[in-house]
Amino acid sequence: PDWGGNYKVQYWSEDWQRAVLGYLDRIIDDGFDGAFLDIIDAYLYWSDPESGEAQVLSREEAAERMIRFVQRLAYHARVSRGETGFMIVPLNGESLLAYDRSGAYLQTLSALCAEDLYFTGQTPVDPEETAARRENLDLARRAGKTVLVLDYVDSGARPVTDRVKEFRRLALADGYLPYAGLSDRALD
Repeated sequence: PDWGGNYKVQYWSEDWQRAVLGYLDRIIDDGFDGAFLDIIDAYLYWSDPESGEAQVLSREEAAERMIRFVQRLAYHARVSRGETGFMIVPLNGESLLAYDRSGAYLQTLSALCAEDLYFTGQTPVDPEETAARRENLDLARRAGKTVLVLDYVDSGARPVTDRVKEFRRLALADGYLPYAGLSDRALD
């Protein structure tokens, strides 16, 4: 309801995956060299008994299905389409790394991006939540993956606010690349 026209889909559906692969083909044909995958954390929705969905998966099954989907996208771009350097960057799916027992999923990724890691708007995130998320982000960083952080702390005021400066300081100190998004969450 917060994002009109957006819906949670059964991402493991073969019909849905074929549709997304078609979009991926268009992205490749248009000359892009990577895909930024939003809502990878949708696996949490499909494992939530409170979601109101008739079908609820175990957390592990939902995670494994999302991992296979992301790997399929990477394989399609890199192998089937021959774009060996095609970048795959998931947003907010770092918790999937807990289900990546073989490490193959992490190797599939070009980078990771975490949203609202330190601040939600101007409000600091609970440090325990940040620390828990950082465990997986640091795992990726130690594996040589770039970790991007997108917090919506920029009110648009100039010069930049102390909140933007604090966000940048925290992210850089943790070894992440920060992007201070506009507070209205518009990425334009």
